[in-house]
Amino acid sequence: MTPNFGSRGFQLLSLLCLVLSPACTNTTNPSYGKFVPFTRDLISTYSLSENDIKHLQFYVSTEILLRRAPSKGEANISKGKLVVGNGSAADEVEVPQFAPCIADAAGFGTDEVDFIEVRFEQGAPSIEFIARVDKPRDSFGLMFDSAAHSVPFGGHEYQPMHDSLHAILLVDRDMLGTLQSKRRILKGMLLPDSAK
Repeated sequence: MTPNFGSRGFQLLSLLCLVLSPACTNTTNPSYGKFVPFTRDLISTYSLSENDIKHLQFYVSTEILLRRAPSKGEANISKGKLVVGNGSAADEVEVPQFAPCIADAAGFGTDEVDFIEVRFEQGAPSIEFIARVDKPRDSFGLMFDSAAHSVPFGGHEYQPMHDSLHAILLVDRDMLGTLQSKRRILKGMLLPDSAK
């Protein structure tokens, strides 16, 4: 007996196989587990203010590695680490994948680009992430000066290494629900005489 490829059961089985097959998953959108990219859509959906942003726990999607050659006479490197290779010293800043960070400042809906400045350590300089229009859409990616091919950090310009420029801000999916459930909306009230 030959299978009836036009049957409804076979079509449903084929669809189920496509949905469950790892080979058919979208490989252009990486999986971040319990984290989701922080986007302008999330800001809009949850009606987040710039102050709300300071109460969210952020994470970085991929390792960030920044490097610069210290200028002559620069003896102390207070942030990062000193790496000696080929007889020269380099100041490096490394942020591991999924490292937690907090927002120091944010700006939305201005004539300028939407941004979030985050800090990974107490007392450390902040790193700026700006809204992008690439994948994932409207995510906040590492701010990069394309003319200088550098990332500003602590008053210096650093060269991004490896996949650092692919770093975007993430949030815990469950934390967004908690933030929304704690929000109270006051509808306003009219004077007793004006209600007539």
